[in-house]
Parts: sequence; structure tokens; C-alpha cells
Amino acid sequence: MILVDQGQGASLMSEDSKKRNIAVLGTFGSGKTTLLESLLHYLGAISQKGTIEAGTTVSDYDADEIRRHMSLGSSLCQVRTEDGWLFNFIDTPGFQDFLHESLDSLNVVEGVILVLDPLKGLDITTQKLMAAIRERHLPCMLFVNKLDHDQADFESFAAQLEETPDFQNLYHLTLPIGHGHDLSGAVEVLEEEAWVTDESREGHSEQIPSDLDAAHGLETLVEEVSEEDAHLLDTYLETGHLPVDEVRHVIHDSFKAGHRHLLLSGSGKTGAGLHSLVSALKYLAIHPEERGSVVCQEVENPEKTWEVDLNQEKLFSAYVFKTVTDPYLGKISFFRVFSGVLQNGQNVLNANGHNERMGKLMRMQGKTTEAVEELVAGDIGAVAKLAHTQTGDTLLATQLAGQAFVLYPLKKPEPIYSVAISPKHRQDENKLANGLHKLKEEDPYFTLSVDPATHQSVLGGVGQAHVELLIERLASRFHVEVELSEPRIPYRETITCMAEAQGKHKKQTGGHGQYGDVWLRLEPLPRGAGFVFETQIVGGVVPRNYWSAVEKGVQEIMQEGILARQPITDLKVTLYDGSSHNVDSSDLAFQLAAKLAFRNAYENAQPILLEPIMQLEITVAEDQTGAILSDLGSRRGHPLGMELQRGVQVIQAELPMAEVLHYPPVLTSLTHGQGSFSARFSHYAEMHELQKRELIAQVRELVSQS
Repeated sequence: MILVDQGQGASLMSEDSKKRNIAVLGTFGSGKTTLLESLLHYLGAISQKGTIEAGTTVSDYDADEIRRHMSLGSSLCQVRTEDGWLFNFIDTPGFQDFLHESLDSLNVVEGVILVLDPLKGLDITTQKLMAAIRERHLPCMLFVNKLDHDQADFESFAAQLEETPDFQNLYHLTLPIGHGHDLSGAVEVLEEEAWVTDESREGHSEQIPSDLDAAHGLETLVEEVSEEDAHLLDTYLETGHLPVDEVRHVIHDSFKAGHRHLLLSGSGKTGAGLHSLVSALKYLAIHPEERGSVVCQEVENPEKTWEVDLNQEKLFSAYVFKTVTDPYLGKISFFRVFSGVLQNGQNVLNANGHNERMGKLMRMQGKTTEAVEELVAGDIGAVAKLAHTQTGDTLLATQLAGQAFVLYPLKKPEPIYSVAISPKHRQDENKLANGLHKLKEEDPYFTLSVDPATHQSVLGGVGQAHVELLIERLASRFHVEVELSEPRIPYRETITCMAEAQGKHKKQTGGHGQYGDVWLRLEPLPRGAGFVFETQIVGGVVPRNYWSAVEKGVQEIMQEGILARQPITDLKVTLYDGSSHNVDSSDLAFQLAAKLAFRNAYENAQPILLEPIMQLEITVAEDQTGAILSDLGSRRGHPLGMELQRGVQVIQAELPMAEVLHYPPVLTSLTHGQGSFSARFSHYAEMHELQKRELIAQVRELVSQS
């Protein structure tokens, strides 16, 4: 349990009312990075706006991001304004394969700007992001972007929002001025003024254009706020206006409680609507002191959790939400301070049991660092060269030794795209291992495992683009060339009926010969039962000291496989008869005899091939359901059920592992990059005759080549 300084009473964050921790989310191509760049310029953090095309934005500074023109990881951008505001913006990736970083950033903020692209509509990625935001009970500002595009239609898109469950209940705060290339700014409905862009950073206010129905917009806002405070309707009816400060207070409280989202509009590219967005951030968004209770988890017992209001805690606690590797500073850990104060050189306790000494503390704006002496509750900062700390770790005051707890345990998505990986040159094995270890420090979301059945090293990622990025970074950062291949499918062989056969190994070459003679009975077992060996020898025809040799011979041939050189499973083998020779019998002779008997019986036991079946959960837009089901049928898939969840179709299905390996790019193509799926092993099933013949042919070809 956290220790509370009962005597202090007041929160340590007494100056945090001007601090904002905001994640900027949006689907790939929605323009969130461009919007953030314009926000940084508007707030005076940068003198000139960069562009994605030129690779000059503050947040997309990584070489891979510049080359690909897309965000690949979350990026911290901090702004301190002349009038005392501190904004911690976290730009996040919108591409499907990297959304896990976007979701993890939600653990360290008090609010979200969800950037919407009216040209795409409410795609499935946007709906998944909103579901994650709501799950964490975070206030969300919806910024309808790209209204400078001629095809963008704000009114139609706003109507679509109102019809979608997770996007209903809005405060309509702005109306765009102009359309397409004529977009010049936004009407701020509550303030009843127009704010237009010009050559300055902030633009200027002017009279609302006469062709805009601002009165209707105000009436809509009156209806929305009066649901929270009925007397505001009376005030409006008496005066024709709303009291700005009072309404801001009502909206703030409603926004904080999650009753409504804020709807704003504009263009990150031109800066239209930025004044309204910044005003909402200042006067409507919540600050760290208003954050609700945090769920803590016991280190030794993950099932034991409790809620604590960390705003009232004196002792230090922090959560590490990102790790990067810098060529000069080494490993940099990004963290959010939830309670207490952290100073340069302070010793802290990692909840994993290791002690760490915090070096020079930093604030970050993209890749630019600013040294600071201390960070307090509500701050987001960074520190270099922590030896035992990874993404998802909790850092605590040393006084909490023996009372450690965990904040936000890292939820790692299951890999859905895998490749077998090996160094192109054998002498690079150590370089490959070291490179993957270094990449794992900053990307905990990929897996590396050795398949016990195939002995291949398998690299697994959240998607194809994720794995390709890892391969590129191995080459560019660690100068390791690798060879990739499709992971071998762990097929199995088994039998379907009982069979018996003899195996006799007899060889005489002068001196002692070799003699072993066994009779084996093979019987099928249920799926997953594995292997059972029994003996029913009567009269000592096979001496007891050779039984283990018989079992060893059986296990060896079962591992080798017969039908398609795949391991044999799910059968019972009984040694029930045989003979021996006092001089010529040996362990080796009985091993060879057992293999002969097994092979002879196996051929008569109607052997079949088994393939692993995976259970999939596929998430797609409702109108894509038919295409997905049709494609599954063409891939030997079997739908198990469907459920419509807030406009998103979730399909449960079974699919052979051989098909799952190729499914990620297929799903991407069918859903235009919006669909996603998770997969887990379900069971083994008999392989279809066509696939069985193809696999046997492949094996025979390999054998002939060898």
C-alpha cells in the first residue's frame, strides 16, 4: 500500500492547474502529426512549421519515420508558454501495426485529441481508438480535420458522429468558416465570435460572417449545456446570450465526467480552428490534479488490485510508458510522475525489485532535450541509462520497499505475423542476438522464440509492417543481414485404427551378431493424449532389461515421422511378444527391431496427417462482413459466430495455421488497412486430402534432393 502523509493534507500539485497532458490520436493519414506541428507553432514552441513530406516535423524525427512519411512510435512534445501553461503532447502512430503504442500512451494523460478525417468517415480504426478512450474514461476532444479539402463536408460528418453510439453526446463548440480552399477559420459558438487565420501565429477575431447560421449553433449549444444546468436556458432566454465563464465551468465538469465529448473543426495544415482548440485545452480540459483514482496491482499477486488517489500521495511513483535508443545518450526511458517529487541523482525502486539511480532528468520536445532539476507529480519527463527498467515498469520511492505495487501492467498484443529468421552469415549470430536484444528494450511488442518442433528461430510481430521495420532496423542500426523464411508448420501424424506387426533385426558378421525380435500393437488415442508405452510380456520372451531400448526405438521413429516426416502423436504402443538371443541380443538390436515393427504396423494403421487449427477473432466494419466470410470459406476456414459491437463486427472463426501465416496482408487488402485480428492455437485436425498429398510430395522432393 502507498504511504500517505496524513499531516500534509493538500496535494503536492498545487500549481498544476495550468498543466495539460494530452495524447493526440487518429487513424493513419488523418493529419494528427501536421495538426500537432501547427499547435507547436501556434503556441510559440517553434518558429517555423515543418512538414511530413520534408521530414522536418518535431514529432516524426526518427529516420525510419522520415523515410516512410508516417509515425511509427509515440513522441513527446512539451511546450511551456510565456503565460505559464505547460502542455505535454504525445503524438501517436495511427497505422494498424503500431496502435499498441497509441493505446499505451493513454495511461499517462488526462485527455485526448482524437483527429478525425471527414474524407474517410468513421473508419474502424477510429472506432477502436474511441472504444479504448472510453474504456479508460478519458475526456476526448474530437477535432474534425482537413476541412480545407474541397471534398470535406463538415455537416454531413457531424451528422454521422451523432448517429454512432460512441460519438454521440457532443458539445458543438465551433463552426467552420468557408469550405475547401476558402476555409479561413472557425466560429466559436459560445464566445459568439469568428477567429480567422492570417500571417500571424494566432490569427485575429472578427464579426461572424452573415452567411453562417451562428444563431442555430448557439441554440444547439444551449440545449446541450442546459441538460447539465437547467438555469442556463433561462439565462439565455432572458438575455439572448450564454455567460461564458459559467458555461465553461459546466462544460468542463460534464467533459471531465465523460458525459459529453467536445466537437471542434478546422485544418491542421492551414491553422484554421487552432485558436478554438487551444482555448478548449486551456479552459475545458482537465489537469493532473483532477485525475481520478488509479488502479494499483500487487507485484506478487496480479489478481489483487486496489484504487488510490495518487494526487494525495507524498512518496514518489511513476510509470514508464516508452523506451528509445539514442546514438549519443543510449537508452532513454520516458515516464509520467504520478505522485511525489523526483530529483536529479535520486535513488528509486523499480517494482521489479531492482534499484535505479536517476541521472539527469529531461523534458523532451521530439528529439530535443531540456535538462531539469526535478519533476513533480503530473509531469512527464525522461532519463537516460536506467539499467533494469523497461517499458511498462513502475518506479517508486525507496521507502516503499516491501510495499511495491504496479501501475498499468503492459498488455502485449499477440503476434499475428511471424517469420523464421537466421543470420545471412554464420559469424553474425552474436550480432543478430545483440541487435534483437537492443530492439527489445525499445519495442517490447515483438516476440522471439525457438519453435521446439521445428527448431527455427521465429520472429513474431503485431503485423507485417511491424516485422519489416524490425528487419530494417537490424540492418541500419546493427549492420546485420538476415535471411527470412516462412515458419515451418508443426504438422503431426497419427493413426486411426489398431494394427500389429513384428520387427526382427538379425545380423551375423563374425563374432557376436545382432539379434532383436519384437511384436508391437499400435492403437489410436484421443487428440492431445500424446504417447503411451506399455508392456504385456509373458514368460520373459523379451527380457526386462531390453524394454527401455524398445521404447527408445519407438520414440525415435515417432519423432522422425513416416508418412510425411512429421512427428507422430496420439497413439498407444504395446510391446506384447518377441524373442531374444543370449549372446547376440543388445540394446541397439532391440531399438532397431522396434523401429521395424513400428513401421510395419504403422502402414496398416491407416495413418493420417494433422494440422494445427487456430481460433481467430477478426474485427472489421459491418459492411465488410460478407467479404470476410467468403474469403474465410476459400481458405478452409470455419466461422464460429459473429457479434456486432458498437457498429464494429467481431467474427470468431477457425482457420488452419498454414492459412493464418498469409492472412495479415489478405485482411489488410480486404479491409483497406482497417481490419485486425488476433489468433491463438485451438486444436489439431485431420488435414484435407489435397493438402495432405501436396505436403507428402514436398517432403519426397526434399528427400530426393538431399
